[in-house]
Amino acid sequence: KKFFINAVGYAPWRPGQLPGRDKVDISLIQEDFRRIKEAGFNSIRTWDALTRDELDLAKKFGLKVVQGIWLDPSVDFSDPNMIRDSLNYIKRVAESSKGSDNLIMYLVITEPRQEAVLAAGIDKTQEFFKNIKNTIQEIDNKPVSMDSWIPLGF
Repeated sequence: KKFFINAVGYAPWRPGQLPGRDKVDISLIQEDFRRIKEAGFNSIRTWDALTRDELDLAKKFGLKVVQGIWLDPSVDFSDPNMIRDSLNYIKRVAESSKGSDNLIMYLVITEPRQEAVLAAGIDKTQEFFKNIKNTIQEIDNKPVSMDSWIPLGF
C-alpha cells in the first residue's frame, strides 16, 4: 500500500542532554508527538532508536517512524570489535522494534565520514553495511538504508 511520508526529523533530547546518557521524560515526548501531529506531519525520522514505549506512543498519535540507529560515522568500519559491538546494538534495537506496525524502515548511521571509509576500505565498509542490513532483516524484514552517502560520491 502506497504511503506518502510527510516527516520531521525528531530527537527527544533537550539542551544540555546527551543521547545515550540522558533519559527524556515520556510526558515531554508525548507533548512533542502531539505537536508534530497537529503540525500536519504523519511520520518522524529519528537519529537513534526510539524505545518500544516511544514507538507505541508515536502510534497512539498516528505517527509512522523511520527508526534511526546511531553508529559513530568516523570509526574504523573494518575493526572486528567495533563490528561486533555495533551488530549487537543493532540486534537489540531490531528485537525491540519488531512488530511495531507504525515502523516504516530502519535508517542506520548518518553521514559516514569519507576518511573512515577510505581507512577501512570501500570493500570492508560495504561488507559491514551489508552485515547491518542482514542483521536487521534476520529479525525484522523492514527496509534498511544507510543515510547520506552524498560526500562519498567520489
